[in-house]
Amino acid sequence: MTADRGWDLETAAVAKALDAWPFEVERVELMSVSENLVFRVERSGTGPVVARLHRRGYNSLAELESEHAWVRALNRSGAVRASVPIEATDGRSHVSVEVVEGDDRFVGVVDWVTGRPLSHVLEEAVSPVEAVDWYRRAGEVLGDLHSQSTAWHRPAWFGRRSWNVDGMVGPDPLWGRFWEVPGTGERQRDLLLETRGVLHRTLTDFGTMPDRFGLIHADLYADNLFVTNRDLVMIDFDDAGFGWHLYDLAVSVYDQGNAAWFPDVCAAIVAGYRERHDLPQEHVELLPTFLLTRCLALLGWLADRPELDPTGTRLAHDLKSAVRRCEVFLRGADPFDSPPAPIS
Repeated sequence: MTADRGWDLETAAVAKALDAWPFEVERVELMSVSENLVFRVERSGTGPVVARLHRRGYNSLAELESEHAWVRALNRSGAVRASVPIEATDGRSHVSVEVVEGDDRFVGVVDWVTGRPLSHVLEEAVSPVEAVDWYRRAGEVLGDLHSQSTAWHRPAWFGRRSWNVDGMVGPDPLWGRFWEVPGTGERQRDLLLETRGVLHRTLTDFGTMPDRFGLIHADLYADNLFVTNRDLVMIDFDDAGFGWHLYDLAVSVYDQGNAAWFPDVCAAIVAGYRERHDLPQEHVELLPTFLLTRCLALLGWLADRPELDPTGTRLAHDLKSAVRRCEVFLRGADPFDSPPAPIS
């Protein structure tokens, strides 16, 4: 996602920070604007790498170092493949740089993953059978990920955010108060609040036992899975933290919610996951609940980042869609059983 404004100051700041790494930079090019600014860095004599200018206040240095520690452990385990962090010359994982006076942010570097995002593959004329196969593989990747995170002995200093009940639907969710987004009418707010209450009780009752809750990626949708040959490589652990395994599954399929193959890819990701990690049927039955939780989290996320939606068009659309799904959910039906009615 990109926004319609220049990013010259940020690009210059990243170029300055890259002096701390053991390579010569030829060009720094902005690739995407979302949670962070992501840059392609061309190096003299070698291939490209990726630099991320982190959003101010989202992750502390300790949390960023924890992210790199987990990614290194994942790659060492051989269970999954993930973009490899590249340390600065002096061993630092991240370097602080001033974008403008008083605006200091961290820059980190990871290796360049060859291939294409799964989202691009799915945009081609793939058949439903092919889409199902890719999501079965995505389920296997998630199962391996959760198996590693469940067994991994984290460093004592390790720390990441928690996508727990409060983090998702508490008074101040990590991604914003979705029931107060701009343009919310009184009836819409009431529906969102009622849904929030039901989700709060459901997630509290489900609990955070180790068989269902642990270290998760939290944003492994099709843009963050790269297809290299026939393998899937994970990127962008910026949102990683402690959360429900089912939330990772819901995130991975959520963006396919309006596709005709959605029920099939949901079944496929569960089947692939079960080949690598335990998932009781009573947990699977809560997948629609976690899909709706993702829907509302994204609503709060977008409202908190107006620079990504300057006209407010996407936020207005997503608000209406979320409210309609909440109406279905509160009637006791599956809000993702079929796409919501078209929004005029």
